[in-house]
Amino acid sequence: MVTRDRFEPNLPIPMSLAPFFQEYDLATLDVQRSANTIIERVLQYGNRAEIRWLFQAYPRPRELPG
Repeated sequence: MVTRDRFEPNLPIPMSLAPFFQEYDLATLDVQRSANTIIERVLQYGNRAEIRWLFQAYPRPRELPG
């Protein structure tokens, strides 16, 4: 079970999100370094299961840049 205070970098991006990351190779996309892009696209295009994955992968609030 995922704890709510830990980042889970080993959760792979669901393949169902691949159409929304066409310019990236999902196998090599860094979940931590590309967090802002991933979060934005999952919130914009994701279904309930994908949004559930998002909250497992990023359980804590993130500071926005600048």
